[in-house]
Amino acid sequence: MLSEREPCIRLLWPREILPVALSSPRSSSSALIKRTNLFRQCRPLFEDMKFLIISIVGLLTILGAFPVAFATHSTPFNGSGSGTFTDTSPTTVLITGTGYYDHLGLTTLRFPSTITGMAACGGFTATEQDTYTAANGDSVFQTVHDTICPTSTPNAFTLTGSFTITGGMGRFAAASGSGTVQASITFTSATTGTFSGTQTGTISY
Repeated sequence: MLSEREPCIRLLWPREILPVALSSPRSSSSALIKRTNLFRQCRPLFEDMKFLIISIVGLLTILGAFPVAFATHSTPFNGSGSGTFTDTSPTTVLITGTGYYDHLGLTTLRFPSTITGMAACGGFTATEQDTYTAANGDSVFQTVHDTICPTSTPNAFTLTGSFTITGGMGRFAAASGSGTVQASITFTSATTGTFSGTQTGTISY
């Protein structure tokens, strides 16, 4: 026994109507009239099917986005390092060293720094473009804005700043995050010195 919806389903796959329509003009006219009437009767069903299809496509789109959404999550990105620095011009400094950082392990540090102005504390401000490189070659890029202030100890300064992760290489190619940095700086000559510092923040990749 045919269900009420079967004629509408056949209308979507008209294997019986089309051969009749092609056999003769009279049959064609009759078949077209029947098909037109059937379209009118089946319109509510087609509208329901259209809504269902749109809903399914929307659900699949949302579910398809879940792996991307869960592929990245924010985790701590803390660590410490030490090394040396050398003035490369009156306004630029190259900082290099090693350290140990979350997600990287033993890390090579390279921080080109540019002095950007005077600070209210009597020191100066600077911007770094930092690269943290793990032993396997994966790296994290950071932009750091520093304030360097003198202390009561001759040739000794403190550095405080904030960093923004701007990407990287390897598994950190799409990394993002932010945090703060603190360091102690000691000049050993007019153009060279040493540093040791820590950072606290988060990373997503």
